[in-house]
Amino acid sequence: MRRYDLYIIDDEVARDFFGKESKLNRLFQAAFYEKQSEERLQLERQVNYITKTIPMFRIKTLLERALKEVSDYKLDSKDWELTLRSEDSRRVMCLQLDQKKCVLWSSGDLLTETLIFDKLREIDPYFLAVDRSNERCGWLRPIKTLRMIKG
Repeated sequence: MRRYDLYIIDDEVARDFFGKESKLNRLFQAAFYEKQSEERLQLERQVNYITKTIPMFRIKTLLERALKEVSDYKLDSKDWELTLRSEDSRRVMCLQLDQKKCVLWSSGDLLTETLIFDKLREIDPYFLAVDRSNERCGWLRPIKTLRMIKG
């Protein structure tokens, strides 16, 4: 099962760190794995400073509406968690929404993740996905593409 932590990065920080995603990744990884409370608190403050609040209601509403149209999936929605399961149960996805991050668990092929990532791109252009197990991260919508669109 794959896990991604999804954050919305502050616009200015995102533009400043275009091409330097490895530095953002190191911050998120360190904040996640740090055991000592004082260092962890400092790292969490840094993460909190560079991230925006997740529009939880908007995301949940958009995803519920979009995912109901996907015929070969069953959607289960409760509180701030969405679970999507293919009819044959080979593809399962669970998205938990929180104030500062979304956590996505996914198994099977990448189709399920793609469905979610495509919808999240519509919410905010500066979503960053952090893959903890492979220690990498990336923008859901590359900033280079945004720069070309904005002119």
